Amino acid sequence: MFFFLLPLLLSLLPAHILSHSSPSYYSDQHALLAFKGSLQLDPLNSLHDWSPLHNTFCNWTGVLCSSRRQRVVSLNLTGMELTGPISPFLGNLSFLKTLTLRNNSFHGQIPPQLGRLSGLRILRLSRNGLEGSIPSTLGDCRSLQQLILSFNHLSGTIPSHLGLLSHLETIALGTNQLTGTIPAFIGNMSYLAVLSLRENRLRGGIPVELGMLTQLYWLQLHTNYFTGEIPGSLSNCSVLEVIDIEENQLSGTVPLEFGKLLHLRDLLLWENKLTGEIPGSLSNCSLLELIALSGNRAAQCPWSLKQFKWNNPRMLGSSKKAWAVITEWKHAFRTNPNSLGDLPQLKQLFLSRNRLLGKIPASLGRCQNLELVDFSYNNLEGNIPPEVAGLQNLHFYFNISNNLLKGSLKEMSKMTMVQAIDVSLNNFSGAIPVAFTEMKTLKHINLSSNRLTGEVPKGGVFVTLAERAVGGNPGLCGTWINLQPCPHSKYKHHPVSKKNTPSFQIGPTAISYEELGIATNGFSEANLLGAGSFGSIYKGILSNAANIAVKILNFHDKNAEQSFITECDVLKRVKHCNVIKIIYACFTPDFKALVLTLMSNGKFGEVATSSWRR
Repeated sequence: MFFFLLPLLLSLLPAHILSHSSPSYYSDQHALLAFKGSLQLDPLNSLHDWSPLHNTFCNWTGVLCSSRRQRVVSLNLTGMELTGPISPFLGNLSFLKTLTLRNNSFHGQIPPQLGRLSGLRILRLSRNGLEGSIPSTLGDCRSLQQLILSFNHLSGTIPSHLGLLSHLETIALGTNQLTGTIPAFIGNMSYLAVLSLRENRLRGGIPVELGMLTQLYWLQLHTNYFTGEIPGSLSNCSVLEVIDIEENQLSGTVPLEFGKLLHLRDLLLWENKLTGEIPGSLSNCSLLELIALSGNRAAQCPWSLKQFKWNNPRMLGSSKKAWAVITEWKHAFRTNPNSLGDLPQLKQLFLSRNRLLGKIPASLGRCQNLELVDFSYNNLEGNIPPEVAGLQNLHFYFNISNNLLKGSLKEMSKMTMVQAIDVSLNNFSGAIPVAFTEMKTLKHINLSSNRLTGEVPKGGVFVTLAERAVGGNPGLCGTWINLQPCPHSKYKHHPVSKKNTPSFQIGPTAISYEELGIATNGFSEANLLGAGSFGSIYKGILSNAANIAVKILNFHDKNAEQSFITECDVLKRVKHCNVIKIIYACFTPDFKALVLTLMSNGKFGEVATSSWRR
């Protein structure tokens, strides 16, 4: 409708403008007004001044004109929340050099008429909702240097006509739905510095012709369906800084020639099917900051047969200026890289899911910039080195779960800035440091499945802690339902020691308190059969497959002890088909419990339960 009102608007122009304007003036003005007329929404009223009644179009928002001819050379409407199709009349802006419409809500197809813009150098249409294929007519924009169409819904293949764009410096077509292969003609674009085709549906191999791009410094091909080997010819791209080809289906080895890439900063190869050795030649890449190789394994082949092997672990220390992040070399190496301590700039260390053996290197304590450490799912053993526990800048998380580590957690209370700690599934023993309650930044902690003893602290992070975060520690006590009650105040601050650990007798076989904890899954809530004022009853299965019920006395009830003695006496004397035989009774100052046989129906007798239902 706006288009039909154009003659009326032109008739209202001041006479001095009409008399001094050339026909080309109206051509550009008409194209801009037609563009505005095609918009469906302008919620910010960004184009409020786009009217011939106010001023010349060279002063309109987002418009830049040449000083001599007064022709539009740039149109930049970035981030104005404009909605609608892109008007084909923009193809009439014959002097246009830059068209930037990124970060809006334009939809529909890219107008083929943009191919008329023979002088266009920069085309930025990223972060919109554009659909359809990339028009082949863009190949007629022979001066084009930047083609940025990423973050849209474009489909189809990369047009072969784009091979005519010999001046291209940037191709950014990522995060679309493009199919087909990478055209080999891209290797002829001698000025190309950035090639980003990430997050599409492209297939086939990575063309060896890309090795002809001597100006290329950014290669981003991740999250596609590329197959075959990584071409060693990429080493000819001598200024390459980023190789990002993760999440594909690439096979073979990491090219030995990559050691020639002296400017390489990021090497991202994770989630492919790469095998073989990680080349020691990468130690020549002294600027390397990030390497991601996790998730690479041979298809249908056990990791024990085909896996990564770090060829020279000491080379890790050669890039002392960099290595801000080392991330998940899944099954990449087995030996413990002691040279990590030689990386003073190291900030984030991900070494989970490897086959690391030995101890956590104390030299890691020299990495005073470390903010995050993840050694989970390995075979590390020994204690936590005090040098590592004293890392003052560690403020994200410290994860050493699923290892064979042991010793006390006392040293970890020095991590005063950390937000999360996970030491689950290890062999740590002793009491939980009360100092954990004073760590103000600590929001999450997982202490489950260790050999910790004593009372669970009540303040700080433990106020909102889930019960499962301390489960699997039979020696712990506390007020939670899946923990045994702590002894009375005379004993409550003293964890049960090994020499005073209660034992239970089944005939000639003794079972320890720790075994009872394992049998009842850490006295978990799932094993709870009932609870009363005098205590709690848990079911369990011993290592000899015997089904038992464990009745634990509640020390907080003054009548519980007398009830306990009475029940012991009754169960020893009574004979009834519905009464279960007492296996053993434990009576110590720290812990009182009955161990009973459990019926196949899950019951253990009327007399055995009625006395505690109060």
